[in-house]
Amino acid sequence: MKSSLLAFMPYVLLIVLIGVSCRGISQDILIFSENFLGGGSTFTLNSGGPSSGSGINQWVVNNQYGGTGSCPATPDQSTANTNGGTISGAPQSNYLHIQNTTAGSGNACFDQGAASDQFAIISSGFCTFGLEEVHISFFWIGEGNANAYGSLWYQADGGGWIQAGPNLNSSSIWQYEDITLPEFSNVGSLQFGFRFMNDGSGTNGELSLGIDEINVVASLSTLNPVNISITSVSPNPVCEGTFLTVSYEISEPLCDGTYLLELSDASGNYPSGFTSWAVNIAYPATTGSTTILLPAGAAAASCYTVRLSRISPEPAVTGTASACFEIIECPNTITTAPLG
Repeated sequence: MKSSLLAFMPYVLLIVLIGVSCRGISQDILIFSENFLGGGSTFTLNSGGPSSGSGINQWVVNNQYGGTGSCPATPDQSTANTNGGTISGAPQSNYLHIQNTTAGSGNACFDQGAASDQFAIISSGFCTFGLEEVHISFFWIGEGNANAYGSLWYQADGGGWIQAGPNLNSSSIWQYEDITLPEFSNVGSLQFGFRFMNDGSGTNGELSLGIDEINVVASLSTLNPVNISITSVSPNPVCEGTFLTVSYEISEPLCDGTYLLELSDASGNYPSGFTSWAVNIAYPATTGSTTILLPAGAAAASCYTVRLSRISPEPAVTGTASACFEIIECPNTITTAPLG
């Protein structure tokens, strides 16, 4: 038996190495995060999306967990009631949930006898150009039934709303959910929202839908990274304190972003806080140029360089420095009109 296990070990090692290699070829980029501790200002409640916006069961954000009257208490977010991780601010953090607005209870409780269809939408869309895989993760709790349930929806570039993932019901503890679809990637505006629907046929007191700890994360390949290069600087050499035109190239289109054009010191190094200029580049541009006025402190030397780096929004990309160019002293000249 021992010899059989030893013979099998190389295959186990190969599988482990493959798993490590796959995880190492991309980096995660956090696009959006909302834990509702600040009140959930990133959301628009009970408006928009595919729902009819009807009914007394409506979305609210608060930290109410106790039930009154016919409303059962909402289980808190303690370890015993949470499956798949931890929630910021637990055990009784602010959370997004459906509440019966006519009841005295402010927790996740709905009137099953009153039909409702309400939507809560992340107010702004996300650009995902150049990102290979986009995940949305969140924690949810909710009982309901086949006729009373929640769901996640998405909209890409202003198209129709489409449900993503399963219906959210039949859980009396907080569940971790992670959903990804190819349609989330390479779009100019990706929006998400949560829908709650009930048809008014129920009679028993049950939890409605609660949502917390939402994160949208994308992957950026490190095997085939985005490169930003300087294709030319002109003139070269250039006079002290005059204008320099810098041309650049990005290896693939990225979302609209702010970039930083940096000038090195006379040795081609980039010390912290050295001279720089902000440059805005909009999708789908991959080439362009900008003109800068060299600072008076850039004294004559033979190997200055410039580089262009993306600083916001993610992904942040540090560009490749240009070839050396020379800054020279130029004599002051005065041109006079001819006499006569």
